[in-house]
Parts: sequence; C-alpha cells; structure tokens
Amino acid sequence: MTSTVPVTILHRVRREADANATDGRNAPARHWLYLAAFASVYGLLFLAYYPPTHGVEDEVGFINQTLALSRGAITPEGAGFEGLQDFRPYKGRMVGIRNPGRPLISAPFVALGGLRGVFLPGALVHLGLTFVGALIFVRLGLSPLWGCLLLWHPTLCLYSRTVMGDTAAGLAVLFALLVLLSSRRPGAGAGLALGAAAVMRYQAGLVLPFFALAIFADPAIARRRREAFMCLLTGAGAGALIVAYNFHMYGNPTGIVKGEFGLRYFPGNLIFYSAVLLSIWPFMLIAPAIDRSRLRLASAAVCAPTFAFFCFYYFHDQGPGIVQTLVVGPRLIQIALPAWIVTYCVVMDRHVVTRLSGLIPRRAIGGLAGVALILLATFNGLMFARHQRHLENLIDLRAEIAGTVPPGSLLLSNSVAWKLLGVLYPAVPAYRLMQLGEPGFTAAAAREDRAWYISFLTKDPGASIDDEALSAAIARYACEPLETRHPELLMFRCPPGTGAPAP
Repeated sequence: MTSTVPVTILHRVRREADANATDGRNAPARHWLYLAAFASVYGLLFLAYYPPTHGVEDEVGFINQTLALSRGAITPEGAGFEGLQDFRPYKGRMVGIRNPGRPLISAPFVALGGLRGVFLPGALVHLGLTFVGALIFVRLGLSPLWGCLLLWHPTLCLYSRTVMGDTAAGLAVLFALLVLLSSRRPGAGAGLALGAAAVMRYQAGLVLPFFALAIFADPAIARRRREAFMCLLTGAGAGALIVAYNFHMYGNPTGIVKGEFGLRYFPGNLIFYSAVLLSIWPFMLIAPAIDRSRLRLASAAVCAPTFAFFCFYYFHDQGPGIVQTLVVGPRLIQIALPAWIVTYCVVMDRHVVTRLSGLIPRRAIGGLAGVALILLATFNGLMFARHQRHLENLIDLRAEIAGTVPPGSLLLSNSVAWKLLGVLYPAVPAYRLMQLGEPGFTAAAAREDRAWYISFLTKDPGASIDDEALSAAIARYACEPLETRHPELLMFRCPPGTGAPAP
C-alpha cells in the first residue's frame, strides 16, 4: 500500500503557500498606491532627464542593430545604411555583434518615434521589474512596497537610461520566479522566460539547468519531474533558436564572443562583487544563503551561477570614485540582480521588520520606511541629474570633434571617442571610423589622398595619458596636435599617404 506521508507533507506545504498568497493579496490597497506613486516619481524623473544620447560603448551596437531592425532588416545594407558601427563582415554582408533581444524590443519605438525613442524601453523594463517584483512579494505574503528596493536600486535605476540587454534579461529571469510561484505547472512558462532572458544576454542561459533543479526540488509542485523536464525542454527550444540564429548570422553556435575568461581574474572579481553586494543594500550578498522562503532554491539557481560566471570574466565597470564604482560595477550581473534583491527583501522582512515590529509601533516602522524611500528617490534623482550632465558633456565633446574633422574623413579613435561618433544621430557627420589597434588601418591610411585625423578621449579629464597605441600612431604617421576646448580630448591631424613606416 502506498504511504500517505509524502502526500500529507505536500498538502501541508500547499496550504502554507496558499495562506501566504492570501495574506499577500490582502495587503492594504494603500501599499499599491504608494508603490504606484513612487513609480510615477521615477517616470517623471526619467522624462525630466530623458537621455539625450548614449554614454556606454556597448550601446553603439545595440542602437545600430535597432536602427536596422526598425526598417525591417537585420543588416545595415538591407536597411539602406552605410558605415554603421559595431557590425562585422560575414559572407559578403555586415552583421551585428550584439544579442538581438534588446534591439527587438527597441525597434518599434524607433520606427514610430525616431532615434530618440530608443531609450524609452529602458524605463518600461525598469517599471516592469518593479511591478513583477511586487507581484512576487504579494505571492509570498509580503507588502508590494518592497518593490521600491527594485525601483530605487542605483544600478538598475542608472542603467534604465541605457540601451543594453542586461536589465531586460533580469526582468525575464524575475518573471520566471513569478511563474514558479503563480502556476501549478510552472515548467514550460519558466523555461520560456529563461529562454527570453538568454535572447537578451546569452549568458542568462546558464541559469536554465539550475532553475530546472530548483523546480524538481520544490515540494509544492505536483509532478515535479515532469515540470523540471518541461522547463529544460522549452528553455532548450529557445536556446536552439538562438544557436540557429548564430549559425545564420555568424557561422558558429555562440555568435561573436568579446572579452576573455581566466582563473587570474577570480580573486579580484570575488572581492569586488562581494563588496558591492554587501554595500548598496547592506549584506545583500548573503541573502540567498539564509532565505527560507519557497523561493530559496530558485533564487540560488539564479544568483550562484551568474555570480560565479562573472568572477572569471576579465572586466567589470568602474567609475572615477568609490560611489560611482559601486553603482556601475554590478552592471554585468543585472541578470541576477533583481532576483537577488527579491530574496534580500524576503530575508529583511523576516529577520528585521518582523523583529522591529515587536519593539516599536507599526506606525513608526511605516514612517521610517517612508523617510528611507524618499531619501532613496532623492539620491536617484540627483544621480539622474549628474548622469545627464555627463551625457551633455559627451554631446559637447562630439560637437567639438565634428567641428574639427571634415565629414567623410578617415578618423582613428580610441574606444571612448569612437562611441561618441558610432551612432548616426542627426548632428553626427558620417566618418570612416576605425579604432586604435584595428587591423587594416595601415593600408587604409596609405590609400588616403587627403589629411586624416586621430581623436583620443579619456574618461577622467585629470588623468595622465600614457597610451602606447596612441603614441605609436602619432610617431608613425607624423601627426600634428590640434587645440581642443576639453582637456580630456586629444585631436591630431595626419598627412595623407602615410601608411608606410616612418624612416
């Protein structure tokens, strides 16, 4: 005779989950109103400081692929463009090197509203993170106001102003968590959500097998083996489409991989990411390890492989100061950051708020929370204002380059200057852009029958410039320096026909 013990345990777990869900759905309506009010403040800030240009090198490829897609093509030539940057030649055509997900989201906005519309999906994705997170909290019996920690996280907030796929991948992963909590048969839905995340950023596919294991280990799911298999099946189906796309576009299954991995990067990245995750929301690093909610395994399935993967990667972003570095540093782990914040909120509610409620009146806790959220909104508003000034300075720098270099000229730039001119905004002349160190430049310079130019831009105006590639180019091509208004910008004019080494 079959034992009834496992069935009894399963029924108890389901009753507890249903009780939590009911508690969440009975959260005061004013909590949703407060969340909507803060979301409206974010929306107003975004519109008041609407990005006038891009500011990150990776955005060039995402924006230019969006431009092509907005005209119904996947190649620049198919869309009627010449010289779009961040494309590579393959079988006689130019192909974009960035993941296709974010351009697919952005293309309708550009088709309807022009190039400036490319930034609007970032705000919508950010608001999506906030409200999907709020729904997760409701399913777990928490207040939806915890969604404000997603809304006002400085990294997520700042990068909502950019055109990249990381945050959109994080939203898709977060949706997989919501499916897990909301559906009696979550496998197929979660797998499709994780597949969508991988379309935004291929590395999100690492989460799939671990998430399937989390489904298999969840006692609240009937037929766990079947649901875990369905998660793998649907996620792998999305992965197969990605592989087919990459074979069509690049002739290989992985696309164009930039950067490198190595054991030598692990110690420094481990310390860096640990410090970041301990600092912005205090002690968030350890939240997945002490979470005891139903999400604990799924959250760990998202956070652990993403964290480990980027500890071996050669790069993490940095700013000119400690605060800026803390904000921009977690950029690459935005795939897992929303899920990490959710599990952090669950831990904070259980171990901090619940204990405080036994020591001080609930109204006082609400007042403290309100003050904290107002301060966070203020901080992010100031951050938006500062970032806006940075973008406006980039526009001024771009205008100086455009005022110095005649249209159609050959222009050699480092990556920081290249990104300013890599997108064809209306005020940007068309140049034949190449980057320092790019193969084939010597031959291109030798063919020139008129003067060509070098632009070099540092991120920090006060930084000393000691760049070997720049020094070698100036000496080799006998380039003369040009005066500039900005101390961080160096410009040089080079004589025609100087492709051969100097005697």
